[in-house]
Amino acid sequence: VCVQSCHGRPYFAYAAGKTDEKYEKSSFLAVKDMVREAIVDKFDVPVHGGTIRIADLGCSAGPNTFYTMQTIVDAVLLKLKKQTSCDQVDAVEFQGFFNDQFGNDFNLLLNSIPSDRTYCVAAVPGSFYSRLFPRASIHCFNSSMSLHWLSKCPDGVANKGRILYFGSGPDVLNAYLAQFRLDMIAFLSARAEELLTGGLLILQFLCRPKCMAPNAARYDITISFVEPILREFVIEGKVKEEELDSFQIPLFAPSIEEFKEVVEMNGCFTVHVAEHVNQGWGLKGGGDEGTEADLEQLAQSNGVKNNMQNSKF
Repeated sequence: VCVQSCHGRPYFAYAAGKTDEKYEKSSFLAVKDMVREAIVDKFDVPVHGGTIRIADLGCSAGPNTFYTMQTIVDAVLLKLKKQTSCDQVDAVEFQGFFNDQFGNDFNLLLNSIPSDRTYCVAAVPGSFYSRLFPRASIHCFNSSMSLHWLSKCPDGVANKGRILYFGSGPDVLNAYLAQFRLDMIAFLSARAEELLTGGLLILQFLCRPKCMAPNAARYDITISFVEPILREFVIEGKVKEEELDSFQIPLFAPSIEEFKEVVEMNGCFTVHVAEHVNQGWGLKGGGDEGTEADLEQLAQSNGVKNNMQNSKF
């Protein structure tokens, strides 16, 4: 997991996790050592004082984002201490930018800022699929468990009885893949403008293992169990069938190869490291596959069922 600048072209690296936002912190823990190693080995840290600017894209309302930010800051400080004097280390300051959509609860985020942090804080609302910062202004970008969320669902997709593309036909799959490509190209183009030469871009998001078909049904993502719950609502008459048909979740989990293709299409970055980090289930079963107890626990979750019914329908 590392990004380094070479001849003006930032190198790109990412870790892709098979999990969901519930396990965001554990997902970052899985790549924590990789991130530290990348920063220590590859990051071109300014050694003559000044401010090092780090941005977390898709930060949500905390507290995981603060843990991630401090981990990156500590790794940069570790490298500085290895290559500079104590006076030069003391002259360096850190600015942490926390980005998410305008509807994010930034009040909750800013009210929970750790008192022992070693960086200044600023909130940056807006979509990371567009420009957020001035040109060549950010030293390091991080995004954990966010980039599998598309900017929108594909237009004109007929996905009857389903809320995700998993298990759907090739037309639905191709529409979601096309939307993913458009969004990721926009994301990479914006970051290429904002990232300083020698900076890092660290991304972690849902991906699809090589052994899994592109449109295979997914039982390792908790949101997948919302779909059968909604079908039950239709049977019970609590939700109209046309309401279910019109409800789509803008999520796409690419393979590593599909992601690399988009990077090549964009032309602004070169993949340096790409790894699949398997987080397992995080429930009773563990490992790559869930047990029947896992399926029952998720599918019969009254909390999920009631929240979906009350908030969306």
